[in-house]
Amino acid sequence: MKIVSSFLPPRALQKSITEKFNEHEFYFFKGMEQIDDKLIGEMEIFITYAEDLSPEIINRASSNGLAQWLQVLIRCRLKLSRAGESL
Repeated sequence: MKIVSSFLPPRALQKSITEKFNEHEFYFFKGMEQIDDKLIGEMEIFITYAEDLSPEIINRASSNGLAQWLQVLIRCRLKLSRAGESL
């Protein structure tokens, strides 16, 4: 299975994932613009923060019926407070 990520996790995490799930092919990129068009059409799982996701990319990935899963990660900052104090 071809798993493509449009963001670069830390190298240690990349290594851990690729070793643990070595039956799959992992591709890590720093942004959508670095991903080859051919790979977009072949990927089966796509992991992204969605800031660079577009309808064109979704169409290319699904045109061959190959994209099986789209994982969108959400960045958020949570501000917690207790009795008026920021934590």
